[in-house]
Amino acid sequence: MKNRRILRYVAIFLLGLIAGGAAILILHGRQLEQLMIINRNLTLLYERKVEEIASLKKERTAEKEKREERIEEIRVTLLDPKPNEIIATEIVNRLEKDMAALKEKKVDQVAEFQPLLHELLKKRTYRLDGKNVEVQLKTVVISRVTQLFVNTRVDLVNSTSP
Repeated sequence: MKNRRILRYVAIFLLGLIAGGAAILILHGRQLEQLMIINRNLTLLYERKVEEIASLKKERTAEKEKREERIEEIRVTLLDPKPNEIIATEIVNRLEKDMAALKEKKVDQVAEFQPLLHELLKKRTYRLDGKNVEVQLKTVVISRVTQLFVNTRVDLVNSTSP
């Protein structure tokens, strides 16, 4: 009999646990479900925002690349004393052709190698119409439109030499 009594108390205790759990689940289950829905919505919103930030970063870098200035044109200006028009035009054309490799390069990139550019154009000689034309670079302005300011000196070549 004593065992039956203990068994009855244990059964009542277990039924009480089940009934209490059901009551708690009914009372707080809705709140828990709402919190889970809010958590899921916030997680989805967070993931969208992370993707948006990544796309904005890509757009910013693309815009920065697009915004970086590139050399579009090279202009050559001959300083006084200028040679005759034919030689002047030919010198300008040849220098623009020689510097065509700089077109579409980033201005910052070319600016880093500016001393090398000076060294390359320090003294350059072209042979035009039986004359040696020495071109000496004075100033370089590196920007979207790169400008070269040069001096020229024309030397006659002796074509009658044996």
